[in-house]
Amino acid sequence: MKTYVFFLFVLSISLCFSQTLEERIYASTEQFYSEPNLKNLQILNTEIKIYEPQLKTEDEYFAFINLIVNKAFYLSENNYLKPAISAYEKANQLYKKNKVYSYDIVEYCLIPLGILYHKTNAYIKAENITKHYISLAKQQGNKTQQISGSINLARLYQSLNKHRSVISIIDKTLEFDSISKSQLQRLHSIKKRSILLMKANQDTLLLDNDIIFYTGDNLESLEQNYQLAKEKKDYEKAYSYFNQIKNKHLKNKLTSKRELAKLSFEEAQLLYLLNEPNKALNELKNTLAFLIPGFKANQSLNQTDLYPENTFIDVFDLLAAIEQNPTKKLLNYNLSFYVASLLDKETTNEESYFIEASANKTRSEKCIDILHQLYETEKSNAFIEQAINFAERNKVSYLKNNSIRKELLEKYSDNDTLLVKEHQLLKEQKLLTNRLLNFSSNQSYLKKQDSIRSRLIEISTTLKSLKETIDKKYAIGTTETITLESIMSKLQKTQTGIVEYFYGKKAIYQFVFTEKDYAFNKIPIDTSTTHKIVDFIRYFNDASKITNDIKAFTEDAYSMYNLLNLEAVNTIDKVVVIPDGFINFIPFETLLTEKTATTVFSKMPFVINIQALAYNSSLLFYLKNKTERRQEDLLGVFPVFKSTNRELIHTIDEAKAIEKHMSARLLMHESATKDRFMEQAKDYSILHLSTHASSGDFFKPATLSFSDGDLSLNELYALNLKPNLVVLSACETGVGKLLKGEGAMSLARGFQYAGAENILFSLWQINDLSTSKIISQFYAHYSEGKSAIFSNRQSKLDYLNDKSVSNAKKSPYYWGAFIFYGDLQELHLAKDDFYLLSFGIVAVLIILFLAFKLYRSNARHT
Repeated sequence: MKTYVFFLFVLSISLCFSQTLEERIYASTEQFYSEPNLKNLQILNTEIKIYEPQLKTEDEYFAFINLIVNKAFYLSENNYLKPAISAYEKANQLYKKNKVYSYDIVEYCLIPLGILYHKTNAYIKAENITKHYISLAKQQGNKTQQISGSINLARLYQSLNKHRSVISIIDKTLEFDSISKSQLQRLHSIKKRSILLMKANQDTLLLDNDIIFYTGDNLESLEQNYQLAKEKKDYEKAYSYFNQIKNKHLKNKLTSKRELAKLSFEEAQLLYLLNEPNKALNELKNTLAFLIPGFKANQSLNQTDLYPENTFIDVFDLLAAIEQNPTKKLLNYNLSFYVASLLDKETTNEESYFIEASANKTRSEKCIDILHQLYETEKSNAFIEQAINFAERNKVSYLKNNSIRKELLEKYSDNDTLLVKEHQLLKEQKLLTNRLLNFSSNQSYLKKQDSIRSRLIEISTTLKSLKETIDKKYAIGTTETITLESIMSKLQKTQTGIVEYFYGKKAIYQFVFTEKDYAFNKIPIDTSTTHKIVDFIRYFNDASKITNDIKAFTEDAYSMYNLLNLEAVNTIDKVVVIPDGFINFIPFETLLTEKTATTVFSKMPFVINIQALAYNSSLLFYLKNKTERRQEDLLGVFPVFKSTNRELIHTIDEAKAIEKHMSARLLMHESATKDRFMEQAKDYSILHLSTHASSGDFFKPATLSFSDGDLSLNELYALNLKPNLVVLSACETGVGKLLKGEGAMSLARGFQYAGAENILFSLWQINDLSTSKIISQFYAHYSEGKSAIFSNRQSKLDYLNDKSVSNAKKSPYYWGAFIFYGDLQELHLAKDDFYLLSFGIVAVLIILFLAFKLYRSNARHT
């Protein structure tokens, strides 16, 4: 008997070894597929580690990719979205690296990967992968996959409110001659929904637009009726349609827990809108039960129970809306922020950060409003501290993240190759993104575009892995808390005040910090508030707008001073302004502190007469700003554009003034090329660019003109600079498309991203001659060791008091454009320069002493 058992054992072992590696991989896949669970997943992961080092042939790689894809599918179906994404990404990498082109990578890997990117809010990744597999499907002549890709791309754009793009994609796709019935229904349904949302002026992101209400014959019309009823706020009728949709889905065996959770949340939301908070609360518990295995109705949740899933964000936001207790409201909102931070880990490009920041800002406003109510009741400074942290939480988040990484790179680049590699890949990503933006839509460029997208996908996958390792190593991602103590410490050193704004939908919140006191104010927004702000900004669109009606301007300038509550800091000589929203474009120095009847601009009570103002994009940046003054060597760029319709003749005078006051290298005329600037910029402590600029729009980024072409915002992002000061003597360098939480996507922001902390730039198209005068005076003061903020203010006051300048030319249009972003401290020499100066002083004293001794000696002899 023992001999028989031993024989069976030997036989089984020999059979195992007689199997090829390919056969063993297929056997493992089949075994896991027949009984997919966590226990078998652990076994599968062990087998994967054994198989991978042995792979050699295309057939073996084919089988292995198939195994990884099956694993990814299981993880996705069971809400393990992050590991599912990693598995699909690995399968795609193996496919490309080993050229396993016989495997249908589009159907089994790229389509589900694109959907997962969308579900986890990695929008740019979703866009790139979807466009990439549409291109692959075209090459392979697979129209079904092309249509699937178009549907997924349309749904992605719909969730981002790009409804015109949605309609364009659908219309082109409907021209295909082989569309299935279900695909046709989906296309029509998506198009109708976008038309409906456009009519409704939808301005919130549909962050996870993946509830599919169009799989049956009658579901399309039900879905349209449901959306229409919701839009008309007929929630009872909407609930009736919803129940019909829900029942049809359940009959169709919609069994994915995630899809059931989505339906459950949709029902909870409707119940809340029907003023049934208790029923909504109970349904939300059902939603959580679908998402969290073993969840109990009375269970209190903490962060360890959660994972990257945007349905959680919806749930906690709704729980906060239902909750009456302010502390519990804030607790739920904080859980939403936490899940959003988990989703951020999939983000490797700025566009996705911007989208997340927009969604998070809406939540921040709700939190700030709760804290303002508590502050008004209890007058506790603790509420101000919490509120300012919510205001700062998503303000210029991408810029902050970049700043941290650049600091680490500067500190550890000699020892940490991962930081260097990440920096190189981020630089490549920016440059490739810029190339993609500059491509035309001609057929000849499509292959190049796809090649770039393919590389961007590879970069994103590698960056995600690097980011995870680096973030863990250096504890990046933990929210840095601002304390009132740290604010006071900075203000006492600089003897300044701070006024920060948070521009919400329902109110503008103002935070005022001085050496002695704090304030937390709410400025309600009604229908006229935004119009007043925008109308005031429009005064600077044209040189004649102010001078044509000086009385109207003075009234509006005083009204804006009151609207923004600047009286709260009117006794402070130096003020840091941290704007938000449209306030980014208001030139505060041109506001009037009191009513006036004069039409003489030099006699008007402008803010500039009583205060020096500096700006910053974030309070955190201001608190951390520690720039030291280096030896002041300046690189100036002056293309001039002589004998063209873009000629800037007075910039030559500007260049002469700089040479008079500063140690400078000037790139003039044809020498002012983009490449020369990019090569030399890192070697100078002051960068001065006097040229044309474009603020860009929603389709094209901001650009700066050189003699041989334009430098785009994305190219600027790829630079690594550390200047003490950047002066952008060009039109609209502080203007760009305005994004929630991130501010203006301007050239000034680009230089911040590249590493500059102190920047002087313009808010509107400026007059060539007046700019030349002001900039000349700026350097006259700056070269004497004065700070940039002093020099900026004094140069404008000099201009206003210049008797050779006519009253019309003293309009704020001519002098108010330049604003300074940075630190308020008086500049001082860096340590090396200090030692040199000290040595020089000692040397001079020794020489004087010896000369005196010699003089005394000669006197005696005489």
